[in-house]
Amino acid sequence: MGIEESTLRFLLSSRKTGVSFARTITLGRQDLLLRPSVLKGLLHLYGLCSTDEEVERILKEANQFADPLFRALGAQVIDSMDYSSFESATVVHDMNQPIPEGLRQRYSMVFDGGTLEHVFNFPQAIQNCMEMVEVGGHFLSVTPSNNMMGHGFYQFSPETFFRIFCEDNGFQIEKMYLNEGWGAGPWLQVTDPDKLQRRVGCVTGAATNLYVRARKLREAPIFSAMPYQSDYSNIWDKQPSRDGDAHRLDFFYRDSAPRPSLLGAMGKIVPEPLRRHLRMYRQYRQMLRDIDPEMFQEIKID
Repeated sequence: MGIEESTLRFLLSSRKTGVSFARTITLGRQDLLLRPSVLKGLLHLYGLCSTDEEVERILKEANQFADPLFRALGAQVIDSMDYSSFESATVVHDMNQPIPEGLRQRYSMVFDGGTLEHVFNFPQAIQNCMEMVEVGGHFLSVTPSNNMMGHGFYQFSPETFFRIFCEDNGFQIEKMYLNEGWGAGPWLQVTDPDKLQRRVGCVTGAATNLYVRARKLREAPIFSAMPYQSDYSNIWDKQPSRDGDAHRLDFFYRDSAPRPSLLGAMGKIVPEPLRRHLRMYRQYRQMLRDIDPEMFQEIKID
């Protein structure tokens, strides 16, 4: 768990568009994984402290943790929740279990920077996060979506968060992005599968994260209506019985045979370090070519 360049961009963009960091809780202690030049450049880009002295102070006070950065983002209260006190979390609690009453609606922003995928009882853990957010506050998450098998218990699809952070549960998704390679790939804004009436997904060539920003609209009982995958819900609602022409597996497709490429030919004769860069570039271009523009829109995060 840590704040690196792409996560900081997401946090700064969220702050710029109205997220209050005044009372912040993070799931786990967040490490600060930024070079001074990157930290200074991004803070300056978003109109925050940018002198060498201020950046050095943040890094010195951090002692590897990101609390001083959250203060620079406007946090007056910074709590952290963990299973144990081994990293001096201010709230020791097992997220597999319901939160104490005193934590409900306590924070303007709850940040998951890489914890929920490690909690086995995910429904309870995400409910805890939602209950800690005050009305008008936000839940922010950077979480694995693809190519990180073995990192935790889970990887998440966009459908998961669109169905959870819905009006029935008192929330609304404001933004959801997909990004490959920790900022190296394009930033893609994700469309709700329910709006498209079909599944939203893509194949990526490197570790890929979802960046989720959800706002709490009102206090509501969480999961009083159980989430269901939208394509199935639409079938159940509109087509109560399956007829002979319906094919529930029509979302599968067959890839055409790969065509010879110049990059592929070069890969046979160049040194291995350069081959790795060529593979990454080919995967990046393939991803851009294969994504459905109705599902994902390339944007510049600001």
